[in-house]
Amino acid sequence: MIVGIIVTSAAGIIEYRYEPPMWLHAVIWIPLTFILCFAVLRAFKAGLILLEYRTGRLRQPESEKP
Repeated sequence: MIVGIIVTSAAGIIEYRYEPPMWLHAVIWIPLTFILCFAVLRAFKAGLILLEYRTGRLRQPESEKP
């Protein structure tokens, strides 16, 4: 969702100011979308694991601890 907001806003600004052809939009925004998705994936995954650990979903039950 964050990547979508960034890419859509930037594409709108570029379209409004410079009016590039559609093929140039595709060349710029499709790879940028993939790059940004992979860039934020690690941070969001770490945050999700942290939240699961804090809520107790990743902790071992007492009966399984060595």
